[in-house]
Amino acid sequence: MTIDQSLITRHPQIKQLISRTPIFWQNPDYGQSANLPFSKADIFDAVAAGKGLRHT
Repeated sequence: MTIDQSLITRHPQIKQLISRTPIFWQNPDYGQSANLPFSKADIFDAVAAGKGLRHT
């Protein structure tokens, strides 16, 4: 398998993947608010009611 060198240039982590070196990736969006059709309160209410959430 050949890897396009420009891909490695843009994403240096690929070198670590190729060499099977463990890597750490932190999601840049972690902790960001998402535009969801339900709130945390809805989730907690559903869990408390034993229903879970259903996508409609």
